[in-house]
Amino acid sequence: MTTSGGVKHTEPTRIPVAYLILGYENNRNAIINFYRNAKSVLNFCTDASMREVMTMVDWVKQELSAARERGVKCNTITDITIDNLQFCKLIMSRIDELRHLDGLPANFGVSDTEAIAVVPSPGPRDEHNLQFIQSDSESVVATKQMIFDALWTRATPAQSRIDELEGKRKANVFGNRSMATAGERKNAIDRIYLCKDCHLTFVYSSEVEYHKRAYGHENFREFPLV
Repeated sequence: MTTSGGVKHTEPTRIPVAYLILGYENNRNAIINFYRNAKSVLNFCTDASMREVMTMVDWVKQELSAARERGVKCNTITDITIDNLQFCKLIMSRIDELRHLDGLPANFGVSDTEAIAVVPSPGPRDEHNLQFIQSDSESVVATKQMIFDALWTRATPAQSRIDELEGKRKANVFGNRSMATAGERKNAIDRIYLCKDCHLTFVYSSEVEYHKRAYGHENFREFPLV
């Protein structure tokens, strides 16, 4: 292509960094490859209902087991609630470590080489209705790992959360105190904040405001969870 001034102009090369996976079989294969391509680590961040869905899918369980047999370490952060308590207990026996974080709405995974994320959908949560975005871009993988690390450091051990919930459930049976309500829980987490002045990461906007007041740093970058 040539401009009116005679200067040759070439359209810039556009390299896609993430792909929307279409169709059940393609989505299934993308998840299988995600497990099989992992070299040393599989990190997952899921909301309160997703782990229940994935726990019931046999081929996912098989791929997870095979990955761990290869020495791949699997860590998961999820929102442990009364409703998914039994599933979370089951998950603890199948992975290396499970942690809890209130109000977690995201569903994504990151390994040494790839990142995947569930596309939000108003439809029912089951194996055939899940759709994923996949990327093997180094920058995307690094960003997702940064997000996971920021959430991981703020998450609490699963057993502590399980003990808390079981204590509340038992107390509720005897009428001593009521179950925790949604209003008692923290605000939902929807993004990670990176301070460009000192490179610290933050989860809540209140943390960002405090950091601004305490240190005078004003340059922040926001990363959505998915």
